[in-house]
Amino acid sequence: MPIDPHAFQTGGALQGALAASLLRQRERAAELTPGTRVGVYRVEHELGRGGMAIVYLAARDDGEYEQQIALKWMLQAQPDDAGAALFRHERQVLADLRHPHIARLLDGGRTADGRPWFAMEYIDGQPLDRHCGTHALPLRQRLALVLQVCDAVAFAHARGMLHRDIKPSNVLVDGEACARLLDFGIAQMLGQDDAPAARAYTPGFASPEQVRGDMLTVASDIFQLGRLLDAVLDAGMDASAAPVRSADLAAIVARATADRADARYATVESFADDLRAVLEHRPVAARGRGRAYVLSRTLRRHRLAAAVAGIAGVVLIAAVAVFVWQLRIQRDTAAYQARVATSVLAFLRADLLSAADPAAAPGRELSVREALDIASTAAAARFAGLPAEEGAIRTTLSDLYQQLGRYDDAEREAARALALARAPGARDEQLAAARWSMASLRNARGDYAGSQSLYAQVLATLADTHGTASREWIAARGEQAAALHMAGDYRAAADIHRALLDRARALFGDNDLLALEAAAALADDHTLLGEHREALALLDPVYAQRSAQLGPLHPRTLDTAHRIGTLQRHLGDPQTALGWIARAVDGRVSTLGATHPDTLLSVNEQATVLQELRRFDEAEPLFRKVLDARVELLGERHPRTRNSMSNLGLLYSLWDKPELAAPLYERTLALDLAEGSGDHPDTLALMHNIAGLQRRRGLLDDAIAMHERAIANGRRVLGNDAWQVAMFLTGYAITLQAARRHDDALARMDEAIALFDRSVGPDHARAQRARAIRAELAAAPVP
Repeated sequence: MPIDPHAFQTGGALQGALAASLLRQRERAAELTPGTRVGVYRVEHELGRGGMAIVYLAARDDGEYEQQIALKWMLQAQPDDAGAALFRHERQVLADLRHPHIARLLDGGRTADGRPWFAMEYIDGQPLDRHCGTHALPLRQRLALVLQVCDAVAFAHARGMLHRDIKPSNVLVDGEACARLLDFGIAQMLGQDDAPAARAYTPGFASPEQVRGDMLTVASDIFQLGRLLDAVLDAGMDASAAPVRSADLAAIVARATADRADARYATVESFADDLRAVLEHRPVAARGRGRAYVLSRTLRRHRLAAAVAGIAGVVLIAAVAVFVWQLRIQRDTAAYQARVATSVLAFLRADLLSAADPAAAPGRELSVREALDIASTAAAARFAGLPAEEGAIRTTLSDLYQQLGRYDDAEREAARALALARAPGARDEQLAAARWSMASLRNARGDYAGSQSLYAQVLATLADTHGTASREWIAARGEQAAALHMAGDYRAAADIHRALLDRARALFGDNDLLALEAAAALADDHTLLGEHREALALLDPVYAQRSAQLGPLHPRTLDTAHRIGTLQRHLGDPQTALGWIARAVDGRVSTLGATHPDTLLSVNEQATVLQELRRFDEAEPLFRKVLDARVELLGERHPRTRNSMSNLGLLYSLWDKPELAAPLYERTLALDLAEGSGDHPDTLALMHNIAGLQRRRGLLDDAIAMHERAIANGRRVLGNDAWQVAMFLTGYAITLQAARRHDDALARMDEAIALFDRSVGPDHARAQRARAIRAELAAAPVP
């Protein structure tokens, strides 16, 4: 997680849930009578009421212009200053939800006794279910309206808002057949446990976790979307008859409304994609990937002759799969290797290519993912009684799924490959290959400790079967070192990468791909150890060689561009960094896709550089995009997802939006400690940033305690000469100055400057900035 390299900002208090005390004390509101004035609005009559508010039709009454609004009059009040601040924040968040399918918040305020009110856009329409039933809408129109609601909810989720009360009466359809989602009044910021609002829900539409009073996530809104879909499908139907719906729609409703949150769709987008699949006669994810089912959907959708492009695409996948498999599985018996390779290739021809046959896939080209899904489904039957062959294809499929960023699918294939490799009679090389695939997956999913034990077993087998001078052993050892780097042990990783670089150069030459990989990895270690000149000396020739050998858009070339951009940021040259990172982002989007893990890594770095350039309004949507995608792809607890939460918190802290930073910091630290990552460098940086937020909020004792914790842990984990410790000392000095401990502040700055000089050198931008801060502190009036 980045640490602000400019002002080493510190200060601010951690809070609990952002809106936890907005409506703390419930009291019954006197009903407003026609003619009552609220703000600049005059009440006309009641539109409806619920457990949290009464909604009135009101008109603007200040003579400026005519306007009808829906006035939401809250039934709870909170007169204290904290409640007022939180109300203003929620009002601003709601006002920012500008979407064609969300009823806009126009105005809002609080009465003298602290009662909140909202002026919402007035929608003259019918509730969604009544509209569908009254007009006897066909299925396609019903689904189109639900998809409009999905777009609105996904838009809100991307901005950190849950709705928490999605139901037909909160979706009005106007005369233009436009669905408008109402009532974000009990919405809460994602990941926060708003206790008073959590008790308000609509029976029949509330998720199980909402009924229990648990902390809510996007899964709760997805449950309610499933219940909404169910109601829309039934609207206007004869109550005595069973609902008429396809097996696809029944499966979609069942998955969206599963009792367990983790069994539902991961995102609103994936729920909506299944609805679109129904409209387009494509397979829906909720029904799995059975081959007969997939083919039936394909046949229904396509009526024309097959295009040759479909076959060509799958032939390419087959060739890649065989090549990857041959690299992974090295056999000491040529005949055995040939038998397995022949069987695997026959499988790829018979099963993958048959899916692209004109009779089976008319008129379209299979995607890589679809080709892999078909292979996965067919492998067990095709290789019954042939564990070596099935294990080879399962390992290959796992590797390819990983490259696509589809980790759940990769895990399934790797687990099956491991089970086959442990069967009686399996060869050591097969077990090593399966373990290697699983170890790589553990790395990708953030289980660095789990990957280490697997790599140790792989390396022991490869040492016996191939030798420690083999390409296989060097590659596996490099991956093991990369796991150490991601776990924060940069020095241990550097020692291994340096030894591997020397070995690869001696065995294969300076420009061999393995030698270039080791050099790039060692450069990463140098970067985070503060040894930036050493890193640059390694990366410049790596980029030149990879670009020449592989081309500018090869994943390894783009990876090097990303590393150079990150290094330039650490060197204090954000403008140069931005150019390199833009090159990496553009290339990865075009070759890997916008949500691939590597692409997200580069977009995150791009946002970090923009943040350092103080271009906060440009950095914010990028940080949010990465966070949303990582939550969906990796889950909330993955190290990279936690890093994204912390990054967004730092942005808001530097942007002087502490009310947005606090809950993100709080959630990240709780997850870090729960996952046993309290000593990771990212967590230490988080503690430093939290201390900064606490100082800004005037909680100096708390800030000092957090600074001292970060410094002590930093010395223990990173060493006394780590540049990160110098950063922590600088922030500590600023807080001590705020606490009127002038002499202590100057002493800590002197310590920080000496440490910067030792770690990154006196000419480094961070060392120069530290000297400037020391001068500012020294010139400040002594209290």
